[in-house]
Amino acid sequence: TWIDAVVEQVQASGEVQVSCKPGYWMPLAEQREKLRPAGASSSSGSSGKVPTNEAAKSSTAPISSAKASTAAGEKSPTASEPKDAVAKYKVGDQAMYYSKTQKRWVECYVVDVAPSGELQISCKPDYWMSPSEQKEVLQPAQRAQRHFQVGEAVQYFSASQGNWMDTVVEQAKPSGEVQLACKPGYWMPLSEQAEKVRAKPSSAEEGPEWIEENSLRLGKIGDEATFLGRVQVLDLKLVSSVHTALERLNGGELKCPDGFCVVYSASSMRYYLLYRKGRKEEAVRRLDLEAPTVDRIAP
Repeated sequence: TWIDAVVEQVQASGEVQVSCKPGYWMPLAEQREKLRPAGASSSSGSSGKVPTNEAAKSSTAPISSAKASTAAGEKSPTASEPKDAVAKYKVGDQAMYYSKTQKRWVECYVVDVAPSGELQISCKPDYWMSPSEQKEVLQPAQRAQRHFQVGEAVQYFSASQGNWMDTVVEQAKPSGEVQLACKPGYWMPLSEQAEKVRAKPSSAEEGPEWIEENSLRLGKIGDEATFLGRVQVLDLKLVSSVHTALERLNGGELKCPDGFCVVYSASSMRYYLLYRKGRKEEAVRRLDLEAPTVDRIAP
């Protein structure tokens, strides 16, 4: 049978002491079986059982120093979470759990879910995880993404420069937030990392910085006024073809600090704007070009 009792003490973890069990800290799992708000007894009927809908309603009432009913054998989920706690998971959902002991994310699945939002996962048997804890250490598998580690070499996309720049992860949180060397003091959330941070590719994966596809046709001899004084122009005595210019730029023989320059092609008798990966926007802005089209250069 259910008996009246009073919650005398509450811990941040959700454990409580009730007046009928002095000195005993009752864990959340046991509360789900043996504890319910006192008001639930009026609607439980002669059998003393709590209807499912009533259990769901009572599960969102925070436990405090107040009257309660306790018994053995009747399941009523605890309500250590605020009223707006809503379960985001259902039984069988795949998830990622951050193990503080292993210091990594572990694959798991949801074993049980309470109306209060508490749940059990496969890698933490018999442990009821509160919604507040879930926010810190649990992610739905479909939204989980790679978490960078301290000291890892990465690349950050700079909107102002229009290209990827090398940097290093200086700090990282279990939640996945990181601080980068190029953004000191700023904790970057996972949502922003998905757009702006990537693992630094190897030289083979990255490919050459200067390629034929990254070129724009400008004009013929006599049209120099459109670019002279605005961008670097490669010396015609040193190079007179796009192909040679690209080879020397990638090889380091020619230097182009701005990441874009103009070369004259003797074979096509035209000037071309060459730009390094990620520098097209700035190059176009510098020359004040309107919607230029890429001119595919014949070999």
